[in-house]
Amino acid sequence: MAETRSTCPYCGVGCGVVIESEAGRITGVRGDPDHPANQGRLCTKGSTLHLSAAAHLQPQVRALRPMRRPTRGAPLQPTGWDAALDLAADRFAQAIATEGPDAVAFYLSGQLLTEDYAVFNKLAKGLVGTNHVDTNSRLCMSSAVSGYKGSLGADAPPACYDDLLLARTVFITGSNMAWAHPVLFRRLEDARRANPGQKWIVVDPRRTETAEAADLHLQILPGTDVMLHHAMLHVMLWEGLTDAAHIAAHTSGFEALRDRVREFSPGQAAKICGVPEADIIQAARWFAQATPTLSLWCQGLNQSSSGTDKNRTLINLHLATGQIGKPGAGPLSLTGQPNAMGGREVGGLANLLGGHREVADPQHRAEIAALWGVRELSARPGLTAVEIFEAAAAGRIRALWIACTNPAQSMPDQHLVRRALERCEFVVVQEAYATTATAAFADLLLPATSWGEKEGTVTNSERRISRVRAAVAAPGLARDDWRIAADFARRLEARLPSRRTAGLEGRSMFDYETPEAIWNEHRETTRGRDLDITGLSWAALESPQQWPCPDGSAQGTARLYTDGRCAHADGRARFAAPAWKPTAEVRDARYPFSLTTGRLRDQWHGMSRTGTLGRLNAHAPGPTLDLHPQELARRGWREGELVRVSSRRGAIVLPLRSSAAVAPAQAFVAMHWGSEAMAGLGVNALTTGANCPQSRQPELKHAAVRIEPAALPWSLVGAAWLPAAEALALRERLRLQFDHFGYASCIAFGREPDERIGLLWRAAAAQPVAPEVVAAIEAALGLADGPILRYADARAGQRRAMRLAEDGTLQAFVLAGSAAALDWVLALLQQRQGAAAFGRALLAGSRDAPAPVAPRSPQVCACHDVSTAAITAALPLCSGTPEQRLLALQQRLHCGTSCGSCLPALRSLVREHPEKMVA
Repeated sequence: MAETRSTCPYCGVGCGVVIESEAGRITGVRGDPDHPANQGRLCTKGSTLHLSAAAHLQPQVRALRPMRRPTRGAPLQPTGWDAALDLAADRFAQAIATEGPDAVAFYLSGQLLTEDYAVFNKLAKGLVGTNHVDTNSRLCMSSAVSGYKGSLGADAPPACYDDLLLARTVFITGSNMAWAHPVLFRRLEDARRANPGQKWIVVDPRRTETAEAADLHLQILPGTDVMLHHAMLHVMLWEGLTDAAHIAAHTSGFEALRDRVREFSPGQAAKICGVPEADIIQAARWFAQATPTLSLWCQGLNQSSSGTDKNRTLINLHLATGQIGKPGAGPLSLTGQPNAMGGREVGGLANLLGGHREVADPQHRAEIAALWGVRELSARPGLTAVEIFEAAAAGRIRALWIACTNPAQSMPDQHLVRRALERCEFVVVQEAYATTATAAFADLLLPATSWGEKEGTVTNSERRISRVRAAVAAPGLARDDWRIAADFARRLEARLPSRRTAGLEGRSMFDYETPEAIWNEHRETTRGRDLDITGLSWAALESPQQWPCPDGSAQGTARLYTDGRCAHADGRARFAAPAWKPTAEVRDARYPFSLTTGRLRDQWHGMSRTGTLGRLNAHAPGPTLDLHPQELARRGWREGELVRVSSRRGAIVLPLRSSAAVAPAQAFVAMHWGSEAMAGLGVNALTTGANCPQSRQPELKHAAVRIEPAALPWSLVGAAWLPAAEALALRERLRLQFDHFGYASCIAFGREPDERIGLLWRAAAAQPVAPEVVAAIEAALGLADGPILRYADARAGQRRAMRLAEDGTLQAFVLAGSAAALDWVLALLQQRQGAAAFGRALLAGSRDAPAPVAPRSPQVCACHDVSTAAITAALPLCSGTPEQRLLALQQRLHCGTSCGSCLPALRSLVREHPEKMVA
């Protein structure tokens, strides 16, 4: 067995992993104990990476060879790499020749490696001459970037992970860190155990697992963060808690801010934010007095039409109290993607150039033009993510290259995105997974390598560069992203007029042979810049390194601005004094609910990788709309009932889930659910493209919606255990039936690496669907022929089918017309309980089982498949303090002993279920 050190491809924590491989296959993964980010830990997603790379999955879900679509609407057909890249070069060259360089655009991803990004950025801005290259990082971190640059002068988080242990107050806002960044949350839990006096303040409209663990939860109304920050500063000023010496020596603009926050008293803010005045005062006092104070945040602040203002007013609190540039203190944004930061380092946004330079700065353009050997770079502003798709929908973008991202799932206002992809004359999708929603719009699909197969670097949330290494060869004909871009660029060079400087004509700008060569070129762009890495070499990256690390430095820099000087030319940080603005859409009589979005614990982004594993679906086994129990009671709705959720842009149908974590008049849906998993356009059919005027980051976190019964009385539900080598291919067949229903979803379940994986199909319609549709679903679930129990009543629209295995367990079923029996029939199948004794009762369709069948309890621990019921049954027998009871529970059931992602939930259950008192 071989071992390869690499980096996890999920969130921006940047966890090191050790990949185990044998005979050209990835067989295992574990946390790298020597990596400073995670120190050996992994979350549920990272710890199952090897399962998502299993050999039997590759032919079912991966893009394995170039494919072209001869005409729109026709199926994709195989082609060779040379033919594919020549076609792409011809089409892009034609669009550039006839309409100019701004007729093409490139939409990239925070999941690309730094070297991939660098080649694409050079391709667009250096070769083509367009700044229309943006990435899904625009949806993720651009408000944090804008906030850092406006306040501190550079896109550089000043704190580091070690500050988690050193802080006395931790201010977590706009982040369900326990689910979105669980390994960092484990480190924070360690810090509180080591320092029991550490205070946690959590700001979130929902009562998340992170909020449950807080000393103070400010459950503000969506979009009121600026109001809260101003009110906290108001308290600090009123009570003399600011650091006047730091303000005078190291900042500017304080007087305007002071005048602004006078009008934001905690009493007024309490009414608008929807939290007690006393809690705002307490938060301000802890922030300013229980120091050092560390702030952590993610998309709750960033994905907002006021995203930059939210970031800058949070940074204001650090500047006003001097809580920056010190151990345990400072603002530290939590990056959502593994390399959003690395992409920005090389200029991978429409407004950026390499080395944190700006397209708008003539000197910066000249510096990069000289490094690249081109005469000049375009000064025309580039289109950002939302603008690219608006332009494509309007016919202004004629050719679009999409790499390593899935805009047909992740972009807001999906109706506009789909129009853009349909109208754009030539769409290239460079992708590792053929099953994404965007792949269906590709005129040319180019197969890319994925985790475990590629080489390069990524940069995490604390500015730490880590190596990504290949453990196995690429599957099929897949190629590395940088190599695809470079091969295309060389072809395009031959078709476009040269932009090279004198003496360099005829020499390619893209003669790279290795990722190291690309990285070395990138390193030179950082010389003398805030992110200077000229003191590093490719060999030095054998161990993860932080920037800046200029030439002559022995090591990288853990904390920035320790001398009080920031990156603005005058060395002074700048206060911002924005007015508070509500969300882009406010609730009204037509749209009376505030819809918020967020992450699930065991899923990531559009689920193209995590959604392939049944075990990662168990914690949240399907899309739901979460509402407060009071809202269900007021309207006479029940859990599981289908409702239509409508915004000003579109509508989707979802089953209801009762959740006290959601405040009344609000609703929540996980951001992962797209058309790959459910009928319709997914959650982003509802969200708005309204964006922050400074960062251009859209307000994916909030939309005003209407909720009403879906009126879909006819249902068709089914499930089956299927061979693992076929299950996901059959899932793709079932997706073809989505359009026949008002609601449909298809989700995998099971425990990999089992030889059989389950599929759960749920659907509903206004009236019975055609018999051939039912037959197609039955066939995909293995119910087409053989010894099958059947019942049919065509007049009543009822149809049921059951297949029993030789051992008497239920192997597959379909219930068409009524889903009354779903709960107990599904429990029989999923828990592999004996079903033969139920006989004809299996076909009766009765809500009540003829004999007791224990329904499957919700899963808490994914690693050991431990349910809520098992935990609550064991807890009365666990005695002692809460921590002693937790330890006893872990010893009994092993829950929380592997990745630890379930520990916040376990602690909540310990609090809720007292130990059994013995007389």
